[in-house]
Amino acid sequence: MPFDQIYAKELRPIILIFTKTNWFDIHECYQPYFCNKCKRIDWLKATQGGILAPPILPLNMPDFFQTSDRRTFVVSRNVKKAFETYDKTIAQFFPIPRYKDHFVFLPTQLLMPPVKIPISEEWIPENGPWRTEDSQCKLCKNFPDLCFNREWYMVPDDVVFAGIIIGVKSMSLVASREFSEHLRKAKLTGLTIAKNAFANPKK
Repeated sequence: MPFDQIYAKELRPIILIFTKTNWFDIHECYQPYFCNKCKRIDWLKATQGGILAPPILPLNMPDFFQTSDRRTFVVSRNVKKAFETYDKTIAQFFPIPRYKDHFVFLPTQLLMPPVKIPISEEWIPENGPWRTEDSQCKLCKNFPDLCFNREWYMVPDDVVFAGIIIGVKSMSLVASREFSEHLRKAKLTGLTIAKNAFANPKK
């Protein structure tokens, strides 16, 4: 069974949620999620704790946007409505201070990579993120950098919408064909759908 990937069309302008002026200038309210050893913020736990510091959003925001600090997703009320008319349980929407029409959102279902991730020999360091088992932070247990391996992207049959967590840096959004078609019909700005990006485990 094929699954589709959902992602933001643009990453500009630069929008920061957890940080002030750069990726390491963390708002004080998010310091509990910051690791002093690897200098990374656990954006997943920070998001789940709620958006506390008001970011600066541009006036003409698309419905679906991916931020610059740890790839958080900011969505409009139109996205919230599209999700909730399909299934109210598949995503969580966190209010953003001072912006009543925009939210930070997370899939309710999160697919975590295995503790030990086999390194793909087809992926070479020059082409992107790379890691060894030793790159895991010994204090917070996060991986600042991860290599890509096709085994990560095996999606269970019953997934409607989920996030595949890729370390502290990013999250890939995966959707069933039925749900991605529902989003396509909603005509949301900034949202792109890549068909057949993932697959389910072979029986």
